[in-house]
Amino acid sequence: MTDADCAAGESCLSCSCFGSTDESSGGGGTAGGCPPGETCEMTGQGGMACLAESNHCVLFCNAMMTCPDGMTCQGSVCHYDSGNLPMMGDPNYPLPDPMNMNLCPGTDEQPVTFVGDPYFVCAPLCDGMGPMAMCPAGGSGNAQGACLFNPDSSGNAC
Repeated sequence: MTDADCAAGESCLSCSCFGSTDESSGGGGTAGGCPPGETCEMTGQGGMACLAESNHCVLFCNAMMTCPDGMTCQGSVCHYDSGNLPMMGDPNYPLPDPMNMNLCPGTDEQPVTFVGDPYFVCAPLCDGMGPMAMCPAGGSGNAQGACLFNPDSSGNAC
């Protein structure tokens, strides 16, 4: 399959057509068949998924694969281990609310995991949007934050 096999305005990648805004091509008005406000992007697992613009922070383990106090490095990202919770979480990437472990403190958002159970973390909002968005470093330690995901993305394959 080549670009010539795709609809006008689309490009061929791995035998799939991307980039159409023509609803008749199954695009639903957006690129790669993604919901409005999302684009078809490469994921860390080598696939492609529908993702909204990044608005939440990821805390990367430092070069020594260490994290702030009480956190563990899993998949290059700092998480809490639900089987070994610290007394207090990092102030910038907190533990869930002790009264409701399904919610992050002061928000209506759930903790996220980048590697699966039993690891999780409350991810703060980015300070701004786009390439200039900033994220806090860990409050104890030198792990660095980056604005790299949106928990409201559909994650649909595209």
